[in-house]
Amino acid sequence: MNVKTSAHKRTVINGLLTVKESLKLSANLIRIVFTCDKTLNVDPQWIGPHLKLLFPLSGSKEIHFPQMNEESKIIWQEGVRERVRTYSVRNYNSVDNTMAIDFVVHQHGIATTWAQQAKAGDTIGLVAMGSKNRFDENIQLILLGDISALPAISYTLEHLPAYQKAIAIIEVRDEQDKITIKVAKHAMLKWAVTPQGEQSKLIDMVNQLNLAQDDDSLVFWGGMESSVSQALRHHLKVHFSQVPADSIRLISYWREGFAEGQFKHHD
Repeated sequence: MNVKTSAHKRTVINGLLTVKESLKLSANLIRIVFTCDKTLNVDPQWIGPHLKLLFPLSGSKEIHFPQMNEESKIIWQEGVRERVRTYSVRNYNSVDNTMAIDFVVHQHGIATTWAQQAKAGDTIGLVAMGSKNRFDENIQLILLGDISALPAISYTLEHLPAYQKAIAIIEVRDEQDKITIKVAKHAMLKWAVTPQGEQSKLIDMVNQLNLAQDDDSLVFWGGMESSVSQALRHHLKVHFSQVPADSIRLISYWREGFAEGQFKHHD
């Protein structure tokens, strides 16, 4: 079986997100609930929908959105693209058009600095949203990630269709990072706690699943630190040789010591 479930769809929004409330979930996680000045449409078939967030310059509240050309493609003005960061939808409420986004606390960076200081009424831009992957009854999803992928995997687990088989492994830094996730009966969630700076346990935990190595219905999807992503991708290609290459969909969400735009998200 060679099932294609990847079809990139992105919608340009250029809308203003306004902070409604900010909640500290743990020492490493901040949840911010936003209202939006434009009606949003989150496709229920999306796996881990992502957002392109535009942050203001330090000390400024002004948001300068990118322009669009005649083909509806984004034209980035000088200095704008450098202030865009990619985040995941944690929850969307279509009734009141509010969206929750979980921010992982890092030592530095424009997004983490903004999130730690955010208060009701503060604003950022939502340039675009979308997903490269959709649910598919013909596959078994294996969701893998460190704390940076916790929001995306949490959202995906909570929105699984009844037909979708899924196993998730999430590696966090602290016991307090193990937030409540509503996991469907037809899915399984495993946690790993690995303090920052220690070697990732993701490869070992994948091995412990005892998945059939010749099962070509498996789709590995997730996000993590760049070096971990590379090592895990190599491990999966070697040990699951019957799984099509495009069914191993690991994204480098971050790289130690680098800002977004300074490293490759896909290897």
